Amino acid sequence: MSEADKAIVRRVFDEMATQGNLDIAYAIYSPRYIDHQPFPGAPDKGPEGAHTSIGLMRTVCPDLVVTTHEMSAHDGLVACHNTWAGTHLGEVLNIPPTGQPVSFNALVVFRVDQGLIAERWSIGFDQNMRRALGLTFKWSSPRVS
Repeated sequence: MSEADKAIVRRVFDEMATQGNLDIAYAIYSPRYIDHQPFPGAPDKGPEGAHTSIGLMRTVCPDLVVTTHEMSAHDGLVACHNTWAGTHLGEVLNIPPTGQPVSFNALVVFRVDQGLIAERWSIGFDQNMRRALGLTFKWSSPRVS
């Protein structure tokens, strides 16, 4: 099943994110889908959540291209290392469009159950997207007594 699971997840990046065919969310996501890190403003449940999250990202970067570098599947979990790239042409996180290219890496893990995507977790997506858009966070030095 791992190759079939990878093929389902590959459709998220190739068809939905890169090609903009958002309606396939209703064919590949479970009605009980849970997104543990939805795009800001998107629902965290159901195919509508995935449709909205990727749709919002494509509003920010209409020329979005997602390149998958590595994909591994085991026991219904599919892990993907990819690069998200496009031109910042839409407002996001109160940041007006800059017209500049943005690119960031992410690790995304999906759980596939009975041929449908049931859950999603991302590592680095939020932080790396914010950094690519120019938002920086400064950590304070720990106080030593």
